[in-house]
Amino acid sequence: MATRPTVSSVHNQLHAHEVQCHERWVTNFKHLESLQKEVTFIKNWMMGGLGTISLTMVGYILSQI
Repeated sequence: MATRPTVSSVHNQLHAHEVQCHERWVTNFKHLESLQKEVTFIKNWMMGGLGTISLTMVGYILSQI
């Protein structure tokens, strides 16, 4: 017959699991924050490029009138 785990052993295993998960989530949130900064940077460049293209097109259209 297999021995059943004790409350103490289950508690120790659960505590170790929680510590590992906490470390993983801290690392995950750091990576997510850096990704968010990069996405924001790229978004700002794209909006600037769109503005430049729009102004160029309006200038061209106005110069043809």
